[in-house]
Amino acid sequence: MITGNRAKDVVAYAIDEWRKTFAGTSGLAIAAAMSMPHDEVLLILESLADEGKGTLKRNVELYEFTLSFSRQSKDLEKRSTHIFFPSREVLHEAFYRSCLPKQNLPEYKRRLHLGANQIGLVFFSEEVLSRYLSHPEQYSVDDSLSGGQVSMKSGAPDDRQLHVRYGKSRQSDGSVAVAAIYKDLGAMSAVEQRYWHSHELASPHPLVGDAKFARFLLRDFVGEAVHYPNPISDVIEGLREVNRTFEDEQLFKRVKNVYLRFPVKNTYKDLCDCASELYKLVGPDGIDQKVLRGFVLRRLKLPKDQLLHAQSKRPLSTMQLLKLAEGKMACGNALTKAIEAIGALRIDADHKVLPEGSYCGTHGSQFTELCNKLSEGLRSFAAILIQQRGAT
Repeated sequence: MITGNRAKDVVAYAIDEWRKTFAGTSGLAIAAAMSMPHDEVLLILESLADEGKGTLKRNVELYEFTLSFSRQSKDLEKRSTHIFFPSREVLHEAFYRSCLPKQNLPEYKRRLHLGANQIGLVFFSEEVLSRYLSHPEQYSVDDSLSGGQVSMKSGAPDDRQLHVRYGKSRQSDGSVAVAAIYKDLGAMSAVEQRYWHSHELASPHPLVGDAKFARFLLRDFVGEAVHYPNPISDVIEGLREVNRTFEDEQLFKRVKNVYLRFPVKNTYKDLCDCASELYKLVGPDGIDQKVLRGFVLRRLKLPKDQLLHAQSKRPLSTMQLLKLAEGKMACGNALTKAIEAIGALRIDADHKVLPEGSYCGTHGSQFTELCNKLSEGLRSFAAILIQQRGAT
C-alpha cells in the first residue's frame, strides 16, 4: 500500500505526464517539478513499483542540460535515474475518476489514456486502405507488399487528418491484415479513428515466419534500411526501361496511373478492377502503335506485307504487332502473354457484373504474380533490345 502524501503526489504527477505524452516520466523530471531530492524520488518510485502501481526502467542514463545566460555557456551532466510507467490499473482508475469519460474521446486516444503502449500494434482488415487508394487526390499512399504509409493531402476534408505507417501481416487463414501502432492511430482525427475502428480485427492470427511483415518490423521498429517488395513499382521501372531503349520515342505512352493499386478487398471483382487499371498502362491503348510499327519496320527490318493479316490483309492490331516483334526478337512472347492475362481480367471488370462477396484469400497473390510476370517480360524485352542495338 502506498503511504505518504509525497508518494501520492508522485503518482498524480506521473499520471498527468502520461496524459500529455503517453510515455514514462523520469525521476529527474519528478524531482525538479516537485522540488524533491532525486534520491528520495527514486526510493518512492521503487516502492511504487514493488506495490504494483507501475513499472520501472531502472538506472537509465540521461543528460541534464543547463544553459547559463550569465556565463554564456551550456553544460551537459550525465545522470542516472529511473523511468516510471503508471500501471494500467492506476491509469484506468484515474481515467474514470476524471472528466475524460465525458469528453467522448475517440477510440485509440481513449485506449492510450488507459495505458496502451504507443508502439503496440493493432490489426485491421486490409479493406481499411480502400478509402485512401480510391481517392489519390485527397491522400498520399505509399503501398507495398510489406506495408507503407498514408497521409492526407491539402485536398482532403479537414476532419480526415491522419499520417499512419502500417505493415501487412499474413494471417493464418491466408488473408492479409494491416497493422498500425497506437501512436499513429491516436493522432488521427476522430472521424478517421472511427473509420479504422470499424475495420479492426477482434482476433488477429498473424502467420509465424511472415518474411514480408518482418521487413516492416525491421524498418519501423529496429530502424534498418530494408527494401519493401513492390511488384507495381517493378512494372513501372520495366516500362521506363523499355522506353529508354527507344531513345527519343516512347513505346509505352504512360508510365504512371494514380489509380493503380494492389487488391485490398480480396474479392474477384477487386482483382479485376486492379487488373483493369494495370491494363491501361500496357494494353493497346497504352502502347504507341505508330512507334511500334516503325520499330518493326526499321529496327527489325520486316517487310510491310508481314504487318498485314494473312487472310483479310488488314493491318495487324497493336497486340499482334507486339507479338510479331517478340517472335522476331526470340523473346518467347513473355510480354504479350502477360498482357493478355491482364486483359482477360480487364474484360471481366468492364463487361461482367461481379459479386462483391466472392472472397478468396489468394487474389492479392494472383495480382502480384501478374505484375511479376509482366515486369519479367518487360525486362526481357528491354534486355534483348539493348543486346541487339549493341551488336549493330
